[in-house]
Amino acid sequence: MYYAQGQRVNRRQKSQEFTVDIINGMYVFFGKVVDVSFYGLKVTRLPNQVFVQKCKFISVVSGQNYNYKFEIEPCWIQLIQPGNYLDVGFRIINPPESWIALIHSMLPEPQKVESCRQLFSIKEE
Repeated sequence: MYYAQGQRVNRRQKSQEFTVDIINGMYVFFGKVVDVSFYGLKVTRLPNQVFVQKCKFISVVSGQNYNYKFEIEPCWIQLIQPGNYLDVGFRIINPPESWIALIHSMLPEPQKVESCRQLFSIKEE
Protein backbone atom coordinates (compact mmCIF):
# COMPACT_ATOMS: atom_id res chain seq x y z
CA MET A 1 0.00 0.00 0.00
CA TYR A 2 1.34 3.40 -0.93
CA TYR A 3 0.91 6.18 1.61
CA ALA A 4 0.17 9.82 0.92
CA GLN A 5 3.09 12.23 1.17
CA GLY A 6 1.56 14.01 4.16
CA GLN A 7 1.30 10.91 6.36
CA ARG A 8 4.91 10.75 7.56
CA VAL A 9 5.56 10.22 11.24
CA ASN A 10 9.05 11.73 11.61
CA ARG A 11 10.10 15.15 10.38
CA ARG A 12 12.48 15.03 7.45
CA GLN A 13 15.73 16.96 7.20
CA LYS A 14 16.97 18.40 3.91
CA SER A 15 20.10 16.71 2.66
CA GLN A 16 22.45 17.53 -0.17
CA GLU A 17 25.03 15.05 1.07
CA PHE A 18 23.56 11.63 0.28
CA THR A 19 23.25 9.45 -2.79
CA VAL A 20 21.65 6.04 -3.01
CA ASP A 21 22.06 2.86 -5.02
CA ILE A 22 18.81 0.89 -5.17
CA ILE A 23 18.97 -2.79 -6.04
CA ASN A 24 15.83 -4.50 -7.33
CA GLY A 25 17.33 -7.97 -7.79
CA MET A 26 18.41 -7.47 -11.40
CA TYR A 27 19.59 -3.88 -11.73
CA VAL A 28 21.15 -1.13 -9.68
CA PHE A 29 19.63 2.34 -9.95
CA PHE A 30 21.33 5.54 -8.81
CA GLY A 31 19.40 8.32 -7.09
CA LYS A 32 19.93 11.54 -5.19
CA VAL A 33 18.59 11.70 -1.64
CA VAL A 34 16.99 15.10 -1.01
CA ASP A 35 15.67 14.59 2.50
CA VAL A 36 16.00 12.02 5.27
CA SER A 37 14.41 10.98 8.55
CA PHE A 38 14.90 8.21 11.08
CA TYR A 39 12.69 5.81 9.12
CA GLY A 40 12.46 7.31 5.65
CA LEU A 41 14.08 9.09 2.75
CA LYS A 42 13.03 10.89 -0.40
CA VAL A 43 14.91 10.04 -3.59
CA THR A 44 14.65 12.13 -6.73
CA ARG A 45 15.16 11.49 -10.44
CA LEU A 46 14.90 7.71 -10.41
CA PRO A 47 14.27 6.09 -13.79
CA ASN A 48 10.67 5.05 -14.34
CA GLN A 49 11.68 1.39 -14.91
CA VAL A 50 12.53 0.89 -11.22
CA PHE A 51 8.96 0.27 -10.11
CA VAL A 52 7.37 -2.48 -12.12
CA GLN A 53 5.65 -3.67 -8.93
CA LYS A 54 5.58 -2.68 -5.29
CA CYS A 55 8.24 -4.61 -3.45
CA LYS A 56 11.12 -4.21 -1.06
CA PHE A 57 14.52 -3.11 -2.31
CA ILE A 58 18.04 -3.21 -0.95
CA SER A 59 19.65 0.22 -0.77
CA VAL A 60 23.08 1.60 -0.05
CA VAL A 61 22.95 5.22 1.04
CA SER A 62 26.32 6.96 0.83
CA GLY A 63 27.39 10.20 2.44
CA GLN A 64 29.36 11.78 5.26
CA ASN A 65 32.14 9.22 4.72
CA TYR A 66 29.78 6.31 5.52
CA ASN A 67 27.68 3.77 3.67
CA TYR A 68 24.38 2.64 5.16
CA LYS A 69 22.81 -0.54 3.83
CA PHE A 70 19.17 -1.26 4.57
CA GLU A 71 15.96 -2.59 3.13
CA ILE A 72 13.48 0.00 1.87
CA GLU A 73 9.98 0.00 0.43
CA PRO A 74 8.21 2.76 -1.48
CA CYS A 75 5.51 4.74 0.34
CA TRP A 76 4.62 7.16 -2.45
CA ILE A 77 5.66 7.79 -6.04
CA GLN A 78 5.40 10.97 -8.12
CA LEU A 79 6.02 11.06 -11.87
CA ILE A 80 8.17 14.03 -12.93
CA GLN A 81 7.66 15.43 -16.43
CA PRO A 82 9.46 16.04 -18.75
CA GLY A 83 11.95 13.24 -18.62
CA ASN A 84 9.76 10.45 -17.26
CA TYR A 85 11.58 10.32 -13.93
CA LEU A 86 10.22 9.53 -10.49
CA ASP A 87 10.47 11.11 -7.07
CA VAL A 88 9.89 8.41 -4.45
CA GLY A 89 9.39 8.42 -0.71
CA PHE A 90 10.78 5.28 0.91
CA ARG A 91 10.24 3.74 4.32
CA ILE A 92 13.42 2.33 5.85
CA ILE A 93 12.82 -1.11 7.32
CA ASN A 94 14.78 -1.63 10.57
CA PRO A 95 17.34 1.18 10.17
CA PRO A 96 20.64 0.56 11.95
CA GLU A 97 21.40 2.49 15.14
CA SER A 98 24.23 4.30 13.35
CA TRP A 99 21.67 5.76 10.90
CA ILE A 100 19.38 6.87 13.75
CA ALA A 101 22.36 8.53 15.47
CA LEU A 102 23.40 10.31 12.27
CA ILE A 103 19.92 11.71 11.61
CA HIS A 104 19.61 12.74 15.26
CA SER A 105 22.90 14.65 14.96
CA MET A 106 21.48 16.59 11.98
CA LEU A 107 18.45 17.88 13.92
CA PRO A 108 18.30 21.40 15.36
CA GLU A 109 18.41 21.36 19.18
CA PRO A 110 14.64 21.77 19.91
CA GLN A 111 13.82 18.92 17.53
CA LYS A 112 16.39 16.64 19.20
CA VAL A 113 14.45 16.71 22.46
CA GLU A 114 11.15 16.02 20.71
CA SER A 115 12.64 13.25 18.56
CA CYS A 116 13.99 11.50 21.67
CA ARG A 117 10.52 11.60 23.18
CA GLN A 118 9.05 10.11 20.00
CA LEU A 119 11.75 7.45 19.56
CA PHE A 120 11.58 6.26 23.14
CA SER A 121 7.90 7.03 23.83
CA ILE A 122 8.73 9.41 26.69
CA LYS A 123 5.77 11.38 27.97
CA GLU A 124 6.24 14.96 29.09
CA GLU A 125 5.48 15.44 32.81
